[in-house]
Amino acid sequence: NDDEKTRRLAHLTNKYFYPVYGHEFGDYPTTGLRAIPINRTIEDPRRVSPYEDVVQIIERESYFCVAHCPCRQRKNLDPVALSCDHETSNCLHFGRLARYMVQQGMGREIGREETLEILGAAADAGLVHAVSTHLRAPDSICNCCSCCCIYVQSANVLGAHGHQRSNYVAGAVVQTCKGCGLCQERCPMNAIELQSSPDAENKRGEAAVVDPELCIGCGVCAHKCPTQSIRLARRSGDEYFPVTEREMAEQMAVERGINPFD
Repeated sequence: NDDEKTRRLAHLTNKYFYPVYGHEFGDYPTTGLRAIPINRTIEDPRRVSPYEDVVQIIERESYFCVAHCPCRQRKNLDPVALSCDHETSNCLHFGRLARYMVQQGMGREIGREETLEILGAAADAGLVHAVSTHLRAPDSICNCCSCCCIYVQSANVLGAHGHQRSNYVAGAVVQTCKGCGLCQERCPMNAIELQSSPDAENKRGEAAVVDPELCIGCGVCAHKCPTQSIRLARRSGDEYFPVTEREMAEQMAVERGINPFD
């Protein structure tokens, strides 16, 4: 609702985020969302596991809904904060959660085709696909921007752990890179810089360089590369992801010094 009470709550939520909330989940290894790469940006798609393939995740589901992004809502409804120009209605949910949200008037039922269309538009807009961290039956896919997403902002603004990265990392082919800077502009994690290189074969003499520690393996940079010079390759060691939602909740509790079995 766009009313005085909601706007005040949005403002208070934003005030609470920076000193407290962002660190509460950003300073611990296990977070609620993990980045999932845009399919066609992966160097060797044969090595992609089902839980890393956003299309396969959707193909396994039969009921879908789309809802407003709460992160963009809190920014856009806060009279003090800068508003976001990205699409607001592109948070995707599946299964029981989707049915509940539709029943409660919090989401709109959609089909598989529209779900894939929303994902495609989000990728084109430079948004990060982020899925529930647990591997079994994830129920949500967010499409995150760097200006609003609480996970991305916890890393970019607070310097916290924030978004759980995928098993991939971006890398550029210096010889074919045009040095146009589009990947640097699109990267939500500020993980890419243009640097001078003797191997660069463009007029600028520069090529994209990726910081693997900042890269979350989302593929936003590679998705629009005009020469396909930047691609995602599998990291040397896979990230740990909890199998079930219960296991994820227990792991998050243990990391915070809480015994989940008390």
